Amino acid sequence: MNGEPFHLDVDSVWDSHILGELPDAVLMQVAERPQWLRRFLATSQVLGGHLDKGWLPRAENLAEAAALRIALTSPSLEELADVSGLGYQKYDRDLPGRRNWPRVRRALTPPQLIQALRMLEASGYAAHLLAPLQINGRLVTSPLHPDRWWEPWSGETQEWLHQAMTSTHPSPHQSAPSGFTDDGPDQARAMASGLFELLAEREEDLNLLLNGLLQQSQLARTDEDSYSTIVLEDRAGRDVLIRVSCRDRRRSEKPLPRFPDNDPIGSATFAWGLLDLLSDEMSELDEVFEGDLIRSDLAVAGGSVLVLPDASGFDLLLAVGIQERTTERSAAVDAAHAFWLEYRRELDEEFAAWDAQEGQG
Repeated sequence: MNGEPFHLDVDSVWDSHILGELPDAVLMQVAERPQWLRRFLATSQVLGGHLDKGWLPRAENLAEAAALRIALTSPSLEELADVSGLGYQKYDRDLPGRRNWPRVRRALTPPQLIQALRMLEASGYAAHLLAPLQINGRLVTSPLHPDRWWEPWSGETQEWLHQAMTSTHPSPHQSAPSGFTDDGPDQARAMASGLFELLAEREEDLNLLLNGLLQQSQLARTDEDSYSTIVLEDRAGRDVLIRVSCRDRRRSEKPLPRFPDNDPIGSATFAWGLLDLLSDEMSELDEVFEGDLIRSDLAVAGGSVLVLPDASGFDLLLAVGIQERTTERSAAVDAAHAFWLEYRRELDEEFAAWDAQEGQG
């Protein structure tokens, strides 16, 4: 934690700057319930004590995930001139290690919990996600309801989240199974190259999103089934595919890109984790979009399609899917990765030569 102690004192969680970072839909549920706030305070204090002693807790439920997220990323705290009274140590954003903070957060919070918190912040999902469920003729409290924030996150909870997400916003390709047509394959290819370079620099973050299963140095951009595809190989013999395509926003009724997926829940979890990662890399993402990215409208649609809108009127669609590895794809990844390493070597040599010339001048 940057070599400094972390403290969250007793009064700080009651301060509006802290509570204001909880999703609005959750605050509406707990605003008049001091017992819930006390329990959240206790969770925050326990985690703060662990961090203070140098222990790195990994969130196991939504309460811990929310507390850690507030502590590490609170915009309200960053805007304050002095937060020492709230029990936080403010760090300058130009510290050499500042890029490590998002990685620290991902190391502390599993991607599925980040996914759930982000969905609770989205007005289109929150009300549906917090409503009781009708199961076998009886109402059951939603697993995302604040009363259940301290329950360990389970595979059943993740599956419910995926089902709720797709039922709230049905994927367009369910009603239009004829398939997706890329409105700008050349543009998609160029954008895919920029995105790949960005992600290639974030291999450690991608490994955290894959729960440590990323096969190191096996990240590449290939062309597959007429799509420009970013491929991440994992150590379990599967590939996470990110297929890049363009859609004219005037034709938003078009079906979303779709391809066979062996693990839709895992793909959806990775898509939301990828959204979280890219949201931390806005300056680099702006370079890919040449400044035309509409930051406020980044979203996940159809379960596992990341939508990145451009001010020029198109959406860049990143369709995520998980498939078993094939010999042909593995060979293509090896070749593409070798090409990438050679390309980087040539760039490094050009920069070194340029620096040498500047030094002589």
